[in-house]
Amino acid sequence: MSDWDTSSGEDEGVPGRPPSAAAGRLWQPPATPPQSRPSVDSGGGRRSAEWRREAAAGLGREEWEPRGTEGSRGPGKAARRWLPRAAASQVGDDTEPLCFHLDSALVGALIGRGGAKIRELEDSSGSRIKVIKGTCEAEVKIFGSIAVQNKAKMLIDNAITRSGQNYSRGKTLDVIKPESNPTKSVINWASLRENKAKYEAMKWADLPPIEKNFYKESSRTASMSQEEVELWRKENNNIICDDLKEGEKRCIPNPVCKFEDVFEHYPDIMANIRKVGFQKPTPIQSQAWPIILQGTDLIGIAQTGTGKTLAYLMPGFIHLTSQPISKDQRGGPGMLVLAPTRELALQVEAECSKYTYKGIKSICIYGGGDRKGQIDVVTKGVDIVIATPGRLHDLQMNNFINLKSITYL
Repeated sequence: MSDWDTSSGEDEGVPGRPPSAAAGRLWQPPATPPQSRPSVDSGGGRRSAEWRREAAAGLGREEWEPRGTEGSRGPGKAARRWLPRAAASQVGDDTEPLCFHLDSALVGALIGRGGAKIRELEDSSGSRIKVIKGTCEAEVKIFGSIAVQNKAKMLIDNAITRSGQNYSRGKTLDVIKPESNPTKSVINWASLRENKAKYEAMKWADLPPIEKNFYKESSRTASMSQEEVELWRKENNNIICDDLKEGEKRCIPNPVCKFEDVFEHYPDIMANIRKVGFQKPTPIQSQAWPIILQGTDLIGIAQTGTGKTLAYLMPGFIHLTSQPISKDQRGGPGMLVLAPTRELALQVEAECSKYTYKGIKSICIYGGGDRKGQIDVVTKGVDIVIATPGRLHDLQMNNFINLKSITYL
């Protein structure tokens, strides 16, 4: 039964209300200001006391109940009227109402625009539904017989589910909250820092081990005194090297003065260098090659240009071809050169293409280039990817590049 109620004998004898002309027809008094509530007594002290308790319980809470529509009566139909909130609780039998809590975010799906949805639910189930809004959740009360209450609850469940806001159903008085708004878990940063070594081991557990140290120092380089090393660094762009790792400082290798001092065990690299026509290493190459080939995370003052590019490419070639896992087993590229701009990426690609080393293939991917062509080359298999961040992110997020295979960056 909805909050629009057909008249009964209870209406007879209410002060200020004339008797009905026919059974089932109500006389409606003029609208009263919302501040004044009419006194409703259904003809008994017990129901009057219930009204007062209901009214007292509702103070301070916002309630929704469907409002009647004027002019809704038709031929042969009893008129409908809006009952005051307190009086509305008296409609129906004496069965205890079915109560449950609902997240406030879901109330709109239950009420509908202008109360249309809740009126529809009441008409379909024959119940009366009251929604009492709180700060975070609303209390829903369904009045009527047990069968009517169960039907209304089922219709409410279906209405909210169809609205696209899924929620977990609970027992009576349980809070029903949407799954789309889960509570965010709190990250325990202190625990993560304490167990850093364990998590690092877990991160790389399913990947094969990689080699980092490929440097074999020549006798000529090893025989340099500390004074000779300092003088050479000062005369060659005043190079300064420092160990960035905290704690005890590691030994920084001496610079190499000739290509043979670092690549004498790699004849293919030496053949490429002679083909290009380089006479001796640039200062940055001389200091960087021993450090990079050792796999040590060090920093130095470097010059820009082809000298710097070659300083990192040559150790990269050695790294790729010296790993225990072959490029066929990697499932993706093994070396990544990340450049901030398209122009720099294309410059690195031009330098890389000058060298042929054991069938290594490279590609340059950048925004503004032929995306489909880049994808075709990458998916067929490459060893070196020279990329700008945007296009690399694009291809990686779309599963065209597997970055887990990268061992040299």
